[in-house]
Amino acid sequence: MYSRALVLGTAVAAVLVSSAASATTEPPTTAPANATFTVQHAENFTLTYDDDYKVLTIGAGNTAETFVLVQRGAEPPALDGELAGASVIEVPVEAMFSESSSHYGFIDVLDIEEVVAGVGDTALVVTPELAERAASGQIESFAPSFIVDPELVVAADPDVYVTGGGADPAHEVIAAAGIPVVPNVEWLETTPQGWAEWVGLFAALTNTEGQANELYAEWLADYDAAAALAEEVTERPTAITGGLFEGTWYANGGASVVAQFIADGGGDYVYADDSSPGSIELDIETVLADGADADVWLLPQGFTTMEQAVTLDDRLDEFAAWAGGGVWTYEVALDPTVSFLESGPVMIDEYLLDYVAALHPDLVPDHEFTFLSEVPPS
Repeated sequence: MYSRALVLGTAVAAVLVSSAASATTEPPTTAPANATFTVQHAENFTLTYDDDYKVLTIGAGNTAETFVLVQRGAEPPALDGELAGASVIEVPVEAMFSESSSHYGFIDVLDIEEVVAGVGDTALVVTPELAERAASGQIESFAPSFIVDPELVVAADPDVYVTGGGADPAHEVIAAAGIPVVPNVEWLETTPQGWAEWVGLFAALTNTEGQANELYAEWLADYDAAAALAEEVTERPTAITGGLFEGTWYANGGASVVAQFIADGGGDYVYADDSSPGSIELDIETVLADGADADVWLLPQGFTTMEQAVTLDDRLDEFAAWAGGGVWTYEVALDPTVSFLESGPVMIDEYLLDYVAALHPDLVPDHEFTFLSEVPPS
C-alpha cells in the first residue's frame, strides 16, 4: 500500500490518483507559451525558461531530477551538460496521471481538469468538476485499493505521471516504459507560501503560467493580510499537533507548513525546535510530558468526540486543551465540496484564518471555519 505522512496531517495517507488516459484528450486552454513563472518561496523545485523549452528541476544535489518541457512541435535541446539524463515532456500535456489528492486544488484553479485522465480512486474525489468528470466516466481509477497498477498506466500511455512524492516500485515500471514520472513533493515545503507555489509545476506542464502568476499573487496578498491579524499578539497559546495511529503519535515537524501556520496564527508550537518539514514519530508518554498542558490541540485523527478519543487510548483525556483553547480537527467535512487534502494548497489564507480563530477567537469573532472544527470535550 502506498502511503506517506502528509505535512498537514498526522499519518494521513496520500490518496493516489490515476487511471486510463485518452490520447485524444483536447489540450487545455492555455496562456501564451512564453509566459513565465518565477519560483520565489518553494525550496524543492526550480523552473527556468529558454526559447522553446523550460527546465523543471525537483529536489537538490545528487537526488535532483530534471525535466525538459518542450513546446509541441519544437525540437528538443541537446540533452548534455546540465541537461544530461533529463526526461523530455511535450507541453502543454494532453493526458496527465495524478497520484495525490493534493494536486486537485492546483488542477481546479488552473482550469485544467480536462487533461486529467486518471485518479487512484474516483470515489474519493471531492473537488466538484473533477468529481463530475470521474462520475461521467471521463476519469477512471487505477489504484482503488491504494496499490498502483503500473500495467494499466503503461497501457494508457499518458504524457506525464505526477506522483505524490513517495517511493513506489510501480514508478520504475512506468518510467521504464518511457512515461515521464514527475515527483510532486509540495508536502516537504516549510512555509505556506512555498507549499502553494507548487501551482507553478502544474502551470508549467500546461502552459498556464500567466494564470498561475495572477492566482499566486492574490494568495500571497491574502495570506499577508491574514497574518497581520495576529502579528502583534502578546499572549501566544501553546499548541500540540497530531495523534495516535497504530500506537505511534505522529506530530507535525517543527519546520513544517503546519508549524508555520501556528506561528503566523499567533501560537507557540511545542515542537517548534524540531527541524523536520514532514511528520515526527513520538510515543504518547513523550507527548504527555511535553504537551499535556498545551492550550490547543490541533489535527488529531480518528475521532470526532472525546468519547471516541478515549477508546483509542484512555490517556487522551489528560490533555488540558479539552478545557482550554480546544481540540481542533479536520475529520469533520464542513463543506462536502471542500477537502483540506485537495484544497489546502490553494486556500492558504483560509487555512491561516482557521488557525487564528482557533488560537485567538477574539481577533476574528465572526469567522466561519473552512477546514477546522472543534471536537466537543464531552
